[in-house]
Amino acid sequence: MLRQGRFIIFGLFVILIISGLLTPFSYNHINVKLLLELVFLCIVFLSLRKLKKQLLGYLIIAAFYLIYSYILAYTHKITDFIMIYKTFFYLVMLSLVLGRRVFDYSFIKYLFYIFIGALLFKYIYSLSFQFAHRPGLLIENNFELMFLLLLFLAKRSFERRVFYLDYVLLFMIVLLSGSRSAILCTLPLLLFERFGENLAYKSIKYIGLVFAFILVLLVIFFRMEGMSIEDVDRVKFLIVFLQEIEGWSFWNYLFGNPPITALSNANCSVLNYYEELFSDTNTNLCYSVVLHSHILRIILDHGILGLLFIYLYLYRILRLSMLNKKIIYPTLLILLINSLSVSSLNSIFAMFGLLILVNLKQDNIPEK
Repeated sequence: MLRQGRFIIFGLFVILIISGLLTPFSYNHINVKLLLELVFLCIVFLSLRKLKKQLLGYLIIAAFYLIYSYILAYTHKITDFIMIYKTFFYLVMLSLVLGRRVFDYSFIKYLFYIFIGALLFKYIYSLSFQFAHRPGLLIENNFELMFLLLLFLAKRSFERRVFYLDYVLLFMIVLLSGSRSAILCTLPLLLFERFGENLAYKSIKYIGLVFAFILVLLVIFFRMEGMSIEDVDRVKFLIVFLQEIEGWSFWNYLFGNPPITALSNANCSVLNYYEELFSDTNTNLCYSVVLHSHILRIILDHGILGLLFIYLYLYRILRLSMLNKKIIYPTLLILLINSLSVSSLNSIFAMFGLLILVNLKQDNIPEK
């Protein structure tokens, strides 16, 4: 099914892109996230293959943890359980479709250039006509740009030479996006890229790194708009997180809170302007999802060991996909940087990018 699924994925993204381009005053006419979730689930369940034995231990631990947690928290709403444990479900599904080798260079190249061209067009006209302060084609740009960067790495894995135009387009888009996390996520691309051996080519990398860092500072400055540092939403999330872990024991730091532990009523009140993420607004009930940051959510719910397990599991999946380490390390860093701000591995956009990355047809590499 995944072989046919690549055409479904390509057609789906083309439809979503067209819909986004024709939606000037919002992100998209279509509920993109829900549609991608449904398509991803269908592709996974219709493309199951024999699990690689190297992943059996990870799968058993993840499955045991999910079953154990559900038994302890079965009285809670299933939607709350899925949201808190979504990353574990995603990694299990990803490991079950690993190694199909169906996404060739032509697929990646055409999807990448269609997507990046549409993003550039939407961002320019949205900002030019002041349709949006933070432009987006499919959804909030923190998510779609994460997918774009993973798609770029998929394309880059085939290529033996650097296409500088790709980097120019990427920097243009992240600059227009106004996304701090997206700008930071471009740093791993530069860090692990080999532009050449002579001084001039090496200088490109370091100039780009400095430039990206300066851009982050500028974006932070312009988005402050007279606010104090305590008014920045990500700072508020961090403060709430620190308050929630006050009094934690050593075991809490290792394993996190008991399954489906709500935030304190006081902290839910502090974050009530994100009430769409609340489990129940009438009772002021909210969970870790309201903190946005994936890394804060994982530590709060699953502890440091849970965070380490997730990234070790993902690293193993990427290694078994036969990707080069110069692709694997930027992938992990992009997801980690994104997790500082938004949902990273809890996002369907990360999973679609990873689905493509771990199923690349690596025997089709263009020559210089």
